[in-house]
Amino acid sequence: METTDVFWFCAYEVLEPAGLEVLGVNGKRVQSLPGCKTDLKDCQWLATRHAHGLLPSGFVPPDHICRLQDNLRLRADHVTRAASHGQHLQKALERMNVKLHDVIRSVVGVSGLKVLRASLTGPVCRLPSA
Repeated sequence: METTDVFWFCAYEVLEPAGLEVLGVNGKRVQSLPGCKTDLKDCQWLATRHAHGLLPSGFVPPDHICRLQDNLRLRADHVTRAASHGQHLQKALERMNVKLHDVIRSVVGVSGLKVLRASLTGPVCRLPSA
């Protein structure tokens, strides 16, 4: 099976537990069939090369490594998006003419978030004890 993009994951996850030996082949490492390229000709070419033992199998990590990779990619995505959300928050404050970033280094730091929470909840009024 040619491993291009993410299209091969579903087929691999069905075929491999069924007891079939599935080879994941990097499409860039396989010499393409000269001439007009179609999916049918491509799979026949891969089958012929596999029958002659000329198909280099790629590395498909075990399931626990795949889950770890997915979690690491998701974490990196969350970190990247958190930085952009912090910039959006700072831009919104700038548009409201709140120059908090002139006083505090990081608007999304501990002090910055405390100031924002306090400004959102409003002033605390304490009634004199009677």
